[in-house]
Amino acid sequence: MSQQPAPPQPIPGIPTNCTMNISNSFVISYLNNQGVINLSGNHSQDAQNLLSGIKQKEVQNKAQTTKETEIHQTVNQEKNSQNSCDYQNISEINEMKESSQPVEEEHLHGSDPELSTVTSILKSMESDLTALIKKEKTITETVNQLTESKKTLKSPSQVQDLHEQVESNEKMLEKVSSEFGRLKSFSVSMSEMVRPQSRTNGHTQDCQITTKIPSLEEIEVQPVIGQLKFQKKIVEWTNMRNYRILYRSSKDGLSARSLNARICGRSNILIIVLTTKGYVFGSFSSIQIPPPPRLGDLHVGADPNFFVYSFQNPFNTEPLKILKKNSQTSMKIYCNKEQSYVIGCDCCFYIRSNCPCHVPSNFCDNYNEPSGKGNLLFVNCVYPEKFALQELLAVELSD
Repeated sequence: MSQQPAPPQPIPGIPTNCTMNISNSFVISYLNNQGVINLSGNHSQDAQNLLSGIKQKEVQNKAQTTKETEIHQTVNQEKNSQNSCDYQNISEINEMKESSQPVEEEHLHGSDPELSTVTSILKSMESDLTALIKKEKTITETVNQLTESKKTLKSPSQVQDLHEQVESNEKMLEKVSSEFGRLKSFSVSMSEMVRPQSRTNGHTQDCQITTKIPSLEEIEVQPVIGQLKFQKKIVEWTNMRNYRILYRSSKDGLSARSLNARICGRSNILIIVLTTKGYVFGSFSSIQIPPPPRLGDLHVGADPNFFVYSFQNPFNTEPLKILKKNSQTSMKIYCNKEQSYVIGCDCCFYIRSNCPCHVPSNFCDNYNEPSGKGNLLFVNCVYPEKFALQELLAVELSD
């Protein structure tokens, strides 16, 4: 009895069930959502069409192979039935490999129109990046020139006009820098997405996207940490240029336990307080934060580099770095069992989880406040009046 022809083998390199596809809607979603990407979902229509075309070619190849095999069986049936069947199987497999080769090569060379779309967008973005770099350089030079010119002016009106020009240019520089950062990170992500597929043991495998996409922390704190003006001030005050977000109350929970787990044992900690009215202030501690106490609270030891700051306040002053008159005490941390207080800054501010926060009335007695606004500087109220917290962040700085 003659053997039945072996069933056609799967075509190497053609995934039967794709789980991700780069489509135009994916790119638009990325742009509209400022980097918050959802990689789940079904095939795009283009991917469906591509797979349908491959299946049609498989059916055609199978029919052609079957017809040629029948002719070959008729010619060689009288000689050796067993050998004929073996040969038919070998012939069928070889012809299927040959017929599938063009499809596989086409798949490997990235003829998918969606990849072409991504590549086109990437090229356009590269030109935009180049233009932004030139624009940023021009604005920076303009700001520097205006700043130097300001030193030689004597007329109050001239100084005021020039001051407004400098501020205008700095705002433009901040905007350009922010857009440049977003565009650059997106460009890197897109570059990774259009990488060619690699071969392993003669078969194709889809490369996984490993590029780090901007995290939610980096996106959502953009109004504060992302501001060029804020970054410049932090560098000026601390001589440290890099930062890493350790803690966010909205993500990690507003509690002493949660905050302690992320800052204790670390040094160069910048605390950032954001209020519901848009005020921004905080503190910087350079020494290592000790482990939390088993009960009650604990003052962090003497820190010669400790300071508090006001970045945005009710009086719209320039960002202020404020030194403590006595640096023997700085931050105050609380035990993990504490149900109310989260963290404190000695005689400056106290953050609580179950009720509004406050600035103590003895702030000016303990700090060299330079603006003359006194205890009202940060939120325009002192204890027993309180302020509402929007977000608490802990950031680790480094050189």
